[in-house]
Amino acid sequence: MTKTAVVIGVGEGLGKSLAKKFGQENYRVFILARSMDKLTKISEELKNEGVEAIPVVTDITDKANFTNSLNTIKEQTDTIDTLIYNAGITAPDGDKLTVSQLSDHLNLDVIGAYQAVLELEDKLSMTDGSILFTGGFAAVQPFPGFLGLAVGKAALRNLAKGLHDSFQNKNIFVGTVTIYGEIKRGTHFDPDNIAESFWKLNQDRNEWEIDYK
Repeated sequence: MTKTAVVIGVGEGLGKSLAKKFGQENYRVFILARSMDKLTKISEELKNEGVEAIPVVTDITDKANFTNSLNTIKEQTDTIDTLIYNAGITAPDGDKLTVSQLSDHLNLDVIGAYQAVLELEDKLSMTDGSILFTGGFAAVQPFPGFLGLAVGKAALRNLAKGLHDSFQNKNIFVGTVTIYGEIKRGTHFDPDNIAESFWKLNQDRNEWEIDYK
């Protein structure tokens, strides 16, 4: 029986690899990003690999728009088996992290993630579903020039742990893959390799965090 995954934050990197991996495991996949042109291109590429990827345009920073996008998905599927939140800002701070930049990090890295959880929680509980977050080593090891990234990923990591504990009585698994390096094709940190860790976390469900080093 075909399952359903929702991957939020899909580009040519990890998001595409996650959609491909879950699609190859007999999931139909809703893929979300801001650009329909980008999503259409990726959807066609995945289709050629036998993956059903359904594009949904969204702006996570616009809460009403994001809710409408998630409602569009809920209207097209009775249940959801897996939610993957892969959106986030990875750019450096610049000369000095500003309040506006920090607010952007929290909105995209954390608040959007929690909004998606709340919107899709009922559908996930119907399938003993899973919620997976893309984490980064800056959450546990901040480094100069990326304070915004560190704060956002630290908050997301704590969100993952807190939801993991509180959602156990709802039969929803919550976990995160913490990536200790720069995602780059053709290296150990190839997004296809990292996607395998997401799949392992999704299947095993015996730990809330996998460190990909």
